Amino acid sequence: ALARGRGGFSFEPMGELELKGLAEPVPACRVLWEPLIDRVATGEETVPLPPALTGALATVYVGRDDLRARLADEWRAVHQGTPRTVLLAGEPGVGKTRTAAEVCRAAFADGALVLFGRCDEGLGVPYQPFVEALAHYVEHAASPALGRLPGELRRLVPDLGDAIAASDQPVASDPASEEHRLFEACASWIVDAARAAGAGCVVVLDDVHWATKPTLQLLQHVVRSVADEGAPLLVIATYRDTDVTRSHPLAAVIGDLRRLPGVERLPVDNLSAGEVVDLITAAAGHDLDADALRLSDVVYAETEGNPFFVAEVLRHLIETGGVRREGDRWIVPDPDHIAVPEGVRDVVGRRLNRLTDTANDVLSVASVVGRDFDMEVLTGVVDGTDDAILDALDEAVRARLVEELEVDRFRFAHALVRTTLYEELSATRRRRLHRRVADVLEKVRPEDVRALALHCTEAGPDGGDLSRALRYTLAAAEEALAARAFADADARFRAALDLLEDVDEVGSASWVLARCGLGECLRDQGDPGYHDVLLEASRRALELGDVDLTVRCVQANTRGFAAIVSDVDADVVAVIEEALGLVGDEPSPERAGLLALLASELTFSREDERRLALGDEAVTMARAVGDDRLLSYVLALTGYSSMSGHRIPALLERGAEATRLADAQGDPTQRVIARIFYAGTLLAAGDLAACERVTREFVAVADADAAPIIRWIAHANDVRTPLLRGDLAGAAAANDAMLHESQELGQADGVQWWGAVIHGHSWLRGTMGSLADDAAAFADQYPLGVVWRCAHAWALSEEGRLDEARAVVSDHDLDPRALVVDVFPYIPSVQLTLTAWNLGDSDLAAKALEALEPYRDHWAHYFMVPMGPVVWAVGLARVVTGDLDAGIADIE
Repeated sequence: ALARGRGGFSFEPMGELELKGLAEPVPACRVLWEPLIDRVATGEETVPLPPALTGALATVYVGRDDLRARLADEWRAVHQGTPRTVLLAGEPGVGKTRTAAEVCRAAFADGALVLFGRCDEGLGVPYQPFVEALAHYVEHAASPALGRLPGELRRLVPDLGDAIAASDQPVASDPASEEHRLFEACASWIVDAARAAGAGCVVVLDDVHWATKPTLQLLQHVVRSVADEGAPLLVIATYRDTDVTRSHPLAAVIGDLRRLPGVERLPVDNLSAGEVVDLITAAAGHDLDADALRLSDVVYAETEGNPFFVAEVLRHLIETGGVRREGDRWIVPDPDHIAVPEGVRDVVGRRLNRLTDTANDVLSVASVVGRDFDMEVLTGVVDGTDDAILDALDEAVRARLVEELEVDRFRFAHALVRTTLYEELSATRRRRLHRRVADVLEKVRPEDVRALALHCTEAGPDGGDLSRALRYTLAAAEEALAARAFADADARFRAALDLLEDVDEVGSASWVLARCGLGECLRDQGDPGYHDVLLEASRRALELGDVDLTVRCVQANTRGFAAIVSDVDADVVAVIEEALGLVGDEPSPERAGLLALLASELTFSREDERRLALGDEAVTMARAVGDDRLLSYVLALTGYSSMSGHRIPALLERGAEATRLADAQGDPTQRVIARIFYAGTLLAAGDLAACERVTREFVAVADADAAPIIRWIAHANDVRTPLLRGDLAGAAAANDAMLHESQELGQADGVQWWGAVIHGHSWLRGTMGSLADDAAAFADQYPLGVVWRCAHAWALSEEGRLDEARAVVSDHDLDPRALVVDVFPYIPSVQLTLTAWNLGDSDLAAKALEALEPYRDHWAHYFMVPMGPVVWAVGLARVVTGDLDAGIADIE
C-alpha cells in the first residue's frame, strides 16, 4: 500500500500464529515485510510476495539442511547467469509448498521478483498457475514488463488494464499457431519480468500433479525457452510424486524436463526424528526435557515425520491436555501412555465411518497384512466373496484411504490409516490374524520370506510360529545378503540370533549360520569385526562336524588375500587346516577352495615351496572339477600367494585367464583381485602400458561395485600410477588418502602399506638412509616380512652405518638367491644388491647377480611402488664384482 500510494502502513503485528502453543507468536510484518519496506525506502519498485506464500511462511520450518543448501545453490546459479528449474517432489503434507516459500523468502530479501500460481484438484483450469502469477504481477507492478507479445497474454488475463495498449489484442489464427504464440508470449513475459526485476525472479508452480495437459505443455515450453534465453530465473514446480503413476500425464513431462539443462528433481522427505525434535522444540519455545523428548519419539514414530500430521498430533495433545503449558514451559503429564492421538484418529475415523462395515472389516485385515496388500492374500484370510472384498476396496479407494497400485495390489494412503485400524484390534485378534496371514502366504507366496518372517514373528510363540519365524528370518537375511543389501541383512541376522536366544539354541547349526551371515555382512560393509565373528562361527561349525557350514564359515573369513600382509594369522590357518581334515582328501570343490585359502593365508609365511604347491594343487583340482566359477575363485584367491619372480611368464597367462573368468562370473571382488595381481605380473614383466590399463580397470570396478575393503585395496594398488608417471607429489597424496581410508575401515596393515610407499619415495628422493630405524621397527613388527629386513640393511648402508648393515645381512642369513621367489617380485634381491653396492661387498653382489641375471628384462616392485628394471640392479652387481664394462652397459 505504501509503495502504491494507497494509504499508510502499520508496523503493528498482523496477528499471532493461529495455532497458539505450536510456535512463539511472530510479528508477521517483521518477518514478511521488512525487506519490502527497505526496498520502498530506496525507491525500488516492489511486487509483494503472493498471499499463498505469506501464509505458508507463517508456520515453523525446521531441518532439511541438505535440501535447503541444494536450493540455495540453485538460486546462486541463477545469480551467476544460469536459469534453473527445480521439481520438488514429495507426499501430501510433507511441506513442498512450505519449502518453496522458504526459498522465496530468501530471494525476496535479495530483491527478487516472486510469482506464484497453483493447480487445483478437479477444476481443470488450463494454464491456471500462469494465470494467477500473471494477474498478481500485473496488479502490483508499477510498470510491468510483459515481453514481446503482450497482446497474446490477454488469453490468460483478459483484463490487463492499462498495462498494455488497448490495441494490443491476440492474433487470430489456427489453433496450433495461437497456442504457439500464447506459449511464446508467456515465456517472453517471464523472461522480460525476470530481467526487469534486476535481482532475478522465482516462479512457483504449485501442485502440478493436478495440472491439465495444456498447462504441462506450457511449463515445458517456458523451461526450454528460459534455458535458451539465459534469464535470471528459478522455476520451482511442486508435485505429489505419490500421485504420479506411470500413466499420469505429468510422468512423461517430468521425464522430458529432466533431460533439459538446468533441471533438477529434488525430493522433499519427511522430517527425521531429530527434525521432529526441533519442530516440537520450536513449538514449545524451550529445550525439551526427558518427558517431552519421549513425546517427540512417539510423535515421530506415529507420523513418520510428516509435518502436516505432526502438527495435527500436537494440536490434539495441546487441546486435550496431553501437553499443557505451565508458565512458559510445556509439561507432558503422562509420557509413558501416549497412544495414537484422537485428533488423527478423528481425521481417519470420519473417513472410515463413511464406509460400510464390510469395508472396515476388510481394511482391518489389510492393516495386519501391511501398508501394501493384495487380493490374493485378502481372499485367503477374509471371510467373504471376491466381489464383496473388491467392493469394499473400491469404497476405500474412492475415499482416498487406499490407493490401487496396480491390478489386485493396494496400499494405504498413509501409514496412519493403517496404524489406526491395526491398533483398534485386540492383541489376541492381531496374533491370530498374523498367523492366518502367514498360513496363506506359505501357500500362495512361499518365496516372500520377508513377509513370512514378519507375520510368524508377530504371531507369537504358539503353534510353532517361533520356529517358523526363525526359519524365515534366516531366509530373509540370506536373501538380503544375496542382493547386496548388507545393512538389511545385518539387521535380519541379528534378529535371528535374538530369536535363537529365545529358544535356547545358541551354538546350534542355525546359530552358526546366523553368525556366519552376520560376519559376511560386516566384511562387506568394511567392518573389521567380521574376522572374529567368522572365526568364532568356524570353530563352532568344526565342533558340530558340519562340513557345509564349516566350509562356508572358513572361506568367508578373507578379504581376498592374506589376513595380514607380511605376517600370518595363526588362528585362521588353524581352522583352515582343521576344515581340510573334515572335508577329506578326495578332490572336491570344497577342498579346492580351502587349499586356495590356505595358500593365500601362507603368503608371507616364508614357506615359499608350500604356499606355491598349495596354490598349484588348488588350481589343478579346480580345473579337474570343471567349474569355471570355482576356478575363477581359486585363481583370484591365490593371485598373491602364487607370485614369484621365477614364474612370471606362466603368471601372465594365469592373470589373463583369471581376469576373463572373473568378468564372466561378474563377481566384483574377484574382478578387482584378479586384475590387481594381473597388473602386478604385467609390471614385473615390464609391460607398463598394459599394467596401467589393467589398473584403471580394477579401480573402476572397485569404485562402482565393490565392498569398502576391496575399494581400499584397489586404491592402495593405484598409488603406483603417479609414481610410474614421475609424479612424486601425486603419489604422496594418493598414499596419504589410502592411509586415511584404511584407518576408517580399521585395517591394521594400512600403516605398513603407507610406510612401504614412504620408503620407496625416500629412495627416489635420495633420503632412504634417514628411515633406517623405521625400517627396523617394521622388520621387528613383521618378522616374516623379509622385504622389511632387507630394507633395513639397505637403509643402514645408505646412511653409512655399514657395520650394522653387514650385521643384519649376516644375522638373518639374507641370501638374494633364496629370496628371488618372494611374493614381491625381485624386491628383496634388489634391496640386497643396493646394500652390496654401498658396502662394496663383492660376495653379496655375486649372489645377487646369480639371482637376478635370469630376470634382467623384468621390473622389481612391491605392487604399490615400482623400483625400476631388474637390469639396473644387475649392472650394479656386475660393477661391484669388478665387471665394470658389462655393468656400465647394463646400467646404461
